Amino acid sequence: MLHKEPSLVAGKYEKIAADANVFAYLRDFGEWPRYLVVVNVGADATHNFYDLGSSFKFPMEGKIVLSTSGEARSGKMKKDGKRKGTKESLTNLNTKAGEALLIKL
Repeated sequence: MLHKEPSLVAGKYEKIAADANVFAYLRDFGEWPRYLVVVNVGADATHNFYDLGSSFKFPMEGKIVLSTSGEARSGKMKKDGKRKGTKESLTNLNTKAGEALLIKL
């Protein structure tokens, strides 16, 4: 259950990248798993939040724990059509307009 995950409940917040359409931040709580949150509030798809000037270093891929979209643009999709549980490259992460992702690092 995510609402009991220490990194999400009490972890520190660290802004990774932001512009008018996309923001990304990290939730970190010591030795617990870290989570990356990426939210596209824009009207268009975005292809790489990494290009927003982030100097933060994190793994090259992560596991999508939660997605507001049922589509996978990387070609990785579970049989039920959801992105949840798929591993995604973080250096070329795509989001749809209005999509939010929670990624376990």
